[in-house]
Amino acid sequence: MAVDIMVVDMMAVDMMAVDMMAVDRYPDMFTMMEHLRGMGEANATHIRQIYTSPQTFLSAAATYQELYTDEDDLLEATFHVIYLIGWKPHQSQQQPDTRGSATTRLTSTLEELATGPLNPQKPSN
Repeated sequence: MAVDIMVVDMMAVDMMAVDMMAVDRYPDMFTMMEHLRGMGEANATHIRQIYTSPQTFLSAAATYQELYTDEDDLLEATFHVIYLIGWKPHQSQQQPDTRGSATTRLTSTLEELATGPLNPQKPSN
């Protein structure tokens, strides 16, 4: 996360927007996997099998469907997508507030998102 924060600082933008979207319900495991692939998370591991049989995927889908469906028969799996958008000044744009007038630092918010309640795999400080 520190590298991402350094990149944001190096951009030298005057106006920054941070937005987050939670995707949390899917009709089936294969739709969820398609979304993961679109997020670039399809093979996020260093050690992986070269080939996984279709039977393994079908078995995993049936198990996932049995264990993690809600009352609407949708799979519960939450992904938080964070968008960072920055603008350089232009006379036609909204003018930014005075530098230093923010009540919260972007770095603090990004660190909280990386270690806070939205990321249950990492303990909150």
